[in-house]
Amino acid sequence: MNKVTKIGDVAEKTGYSITTISRAINGNPNVSDKTKKKIFA
Repeated sequence: MNKVTKIGDVAEKTGYSITTISRAINGNPNVSDKTKKKIFA
């Protein structure tokens, strides 16, 4: 069975805030490409 990844888990693993993760997921232009690459890696 696959485990659902939660936004808080991603925030904890990457060191970014939940807000930043949410902004990256939703395509906010204020999130840098460098940050997006780290989040989606």
